[in-house]
Amino acid sequence: MRTPAGVRIEAFSSWIILYYCNTSSFSLPTLKKSVLAAVAAACLSGNALAAKPADFPSDIRIARQAVENELARRTDPGKGKPIRLDQPSGQQPREAEKAALKAVFGTEQPLQIKRTGNSGKTIQYRATLPAVDYRKDDTRVTWQDANWQYSVNGNTVDATLRWPGFKAYWPDFNLDVADIRGTTRQTRGTLAHQQQVQVGSVDFIETKGHGRAHAEELAVREETTATKNKLDQRIEFSIQRLRFENGVALDDLHADLRLRDLNASLWQQLTEAANGDEDTVIRKLLKPLMLQGARLELADLSGTFGGGKIRLHGSLGMPGVKPGDLADAVAAFNAVEAHLHVELPLATLRSFAVLSTYHALKSPGAQVLDQPADQAYSYMLGKLLGDGYARLEKDQLVADIDIQHNHITINGRAQPYTLIELLAKLHKQTRQPPEDDHTLPTELLWRDRALEQLLLFGHNGDHFAAAELCRRYGVAGDADPAERWCAKAGMPVPSASDNPQLEAPVVFNNRSFHDSAAAGRFNLSQFRFDASKARGMTVKLSNPQQHAQWAPSIVMCISAEAPSDRACLTLSKYGDTDRLRASSRLYAADSRPLGEGHALERQFPLGEPVTLKLYVDERQAHFLVDGQELLEGVTFPAAMLLLSCSSGDCDFTFD
Repeated sequence: MRTPAGVRIEAFSSWIILYYCNTSSFSLPTLKKSVLAAVAAACLSGNALAAKPADFPSDIRIARQAVENELARRTDPGKGKPIRLDQPSGQQPREAEKAALKAVFGTEQPLQIKRTGNSGKTIQYRATLPAVDYRKDDTRVTWQDANWQYSVNGNTVDATLRWPGFKAYWPDFNLDVADIRGTTRQTRGTLAHQQQVQVGSVDFIETKGHGRAHAEELAVREETTATKNKLDQRIEFSIQRLRFENGVALDDLHADLRLRDLNASLWQQLTEAANGDEDTVIRKLLKPLMLQGARLELADLSGTFGGGKIRLHGSLGMPGVKPGDLADAVAAFNAVEAHLHVELPLATLRSFAVLSTYHALKSPGAQVLDQPADQAYSYMLGKLLGDGYARLEKDQLVADIDIQHNHITINGRAQPYTLIELLAKLHKQTRQPPEDDHTLPTELLWRDRALEQLLLFGHNGDHFAAAELCRRYGVAGDADPAERWCAKAGMPVPSASDNPQLEAPVVFNNRSFHDSAAAGRFNLSQFRFDASKARGMTVKLSNPQQHAQWAPSIVMCISAEAPSDRACLTLSKYGDTDRLRASSRLYAADSRPLGEGHALERQFPLGEPVTLKLYVDERQAHFLVDGQELLEGVTFPAAMLLLSCSSGDCDFTFD
């Protein structure tokens, strides 16, 4: 999603994650021993880093890893050896690490640790990582001295970090992370430990755009507890305030993940074999841990947006899974059991509708936002309740989602797709067109519409609806409304004996039909549209009729069945040339243009066939004109294809 200010929320989130992954190990070397932190970092950053605008330079990443490795060796020098943090481990950095350390710090041994005193059996140390001003090509990374206070009592190491922060500069983005604090406790010989990182603020700025985001009071807390041969791990992530330049505000974001019943011996073996490589850990981890009965609990995932607090909690596991099950995808998914409980306030749903409308309309003025936002909200609410995805409890939507034996149940209602099918759909590329609809489209005439729907169109100024209301009330002998609507349509009031037929159904010749409109006039044909499929067609505009205000054109629009916005593609005669210009634009229900239109540079010969494909996804209408794409936002349930011919002869052929 892109906010009106231009900052990508997923990109900003990625920097928060990237900051944590790239800095926490300076102060908290035990992070690499946390399976839950590893899984969370890998899963979250795997999605987010694909959207990040740039990466930290390789020198920074390699130097960070080298410092982390040295810290880990000093805090765990080996069985039977005392912990002496002020003494180098004796293991020299690799050549690549030496080069990176030299490039970043100006020395191959940047980590300075001094013994500062003792209190009884507790020995205290002070560690310093020097300030950096690293520049390479068009990237710059700077930070001030980072300082730790260590307390070592036998095999237990306590550490406290204070770091003013760091700044990173790329050609298009800047990142400013300030006031970093951290604590950790690790006891050698056990996997039990706890650690916490807090950040005062994070600022993310687009230097070439107008995007800006600001976060306050970020915190990550991770804890591992051990009982007999079992481990429980917990990681919490929170952001107190998150603000975007366009006014979007998120508060009290919180995630609480717990991994239960880890086999401690197995985990110890895996982490040692992986040697701190999280990817290797995860690859080797999943199968044996699932066989040992480990399960993931989502104790809380929540945040406040638009005046309401969204909440999600649940659990995930594979009870009773067998070794052979994990070699077969269907058997593995059959073993998954999960339960999720979701709460979504109506106020938050309304805010989502406003935000999605902003996205679709590319930040139009507020005066044109209310109606499409109302449409989007009504559609979302109707879809969630009507399809059984949620139930209404007071002022919030609630859903209980259960997964068992590869089947999904929502609020007790079995879904028509399996877990495998759902995941496949979620991973499908959104820009990949859906399958083609080769059925002949079904026409919807005005006389076939319900009276209530006609009135809605009529009150939105639709001339065709007004004409049909004039006919319907006149034939029924209902004089007052007949006179009103006939006056709007510019027609005499008909009688029951007249019963004029105002429209003739389209006559198909094989899969084609022809239409013709005089200069300054237009005809409209309406067809039902399957939003789950792509509609391919060929159109041709010929015999253009000149008019002072109306250009000869063919217009194709996608809309809802009730009055709504319309996403339209227009092929119009370009000036005095024999060429057609292809353009797209979003229109309100009363035909007012919304936002800015788009046009292709390429033009098309008048009188020659033009190949089109139209389809929609959750956010956009896609118009492909001879393979070139135009996009318009969709804030309505697409259900109709409207074809219009103006000031010329028009031919339509459906694939």
